[in-house]
Amino acid sequence: MPPARHQESVRPRLPSSVYRDLKAASGTQLDNVAAAFVDAGEALADDDVPRAITLLTDAKQRASRSAVVRESLGIALYLGGRFKDAARELAAYRRLSGRVDQNHLLADCARANGQPEKAEDLVDEMITADIPADRIAEGLLVIAGARADRGDPDAALAALHRMDLEPRTVEPYHLRLWYLAADLEEQRGDADAAAGYLQAIATVDPEFLDVAERLATSDA
Repeated sequence: MPPARHQESVRPRLPSSVYRDLKAASGTQLDNVAAAFVDAGEALADDDVPRAITLLTDAKQRASRSAVVRESLGIALYLGGRFKDAARELAAYRRLSGRVDQNHLLADCARANGQPEKAEDLVDEMITADIPADRIAEGLLVIAGARADRGDPDAALAALHRMDLEPRTVEPYHLRLWYLAADLEEQRGDADAAAGYLQAIATVDPEFLDVAERLATSDA
């Protein structure tokens, strides 16, 4: 653990809402918690997930009722593939904040932990709330993947179609939706529909994953 920084050296590096959350939850431990939180963010930026988990675990011990600490620890644990632990922390964030904006990660944890029905409920909750479309898309990708795992590509496609797959404005998440839709159409035996999704991706980003190779193979 690095030595605690003076409060004034850390506060300018934190959004005001985050600083208020940390201050309310940590009391006299504010300097240590804020420093650990900032260092954990830097560790995640450097792809040092284990260090981020260590720092955020220390912050949690000092400020267990901080929503932002529990959220960040949950995300770090998720990135580290520790899905049961991640689900616990993200559920704590949800209780403390009253928000469902990390339900897509909770849903993926539920899928990894063998709870597909719970994953569906979590995503349904996101859809009825005022959650950004990119996070809803991530949730629907989880649901579609879970349904595909059970050998039901039709139901998986139905999940993806809960979002507009023919948008006027293409966002980055549409490419991921289209890519999975192409896989599912191939499973259903509809090569033309699969190629249509791949062509749509190539129009936006010709270097997306293996789209160019798959299109070349389908044209051969």
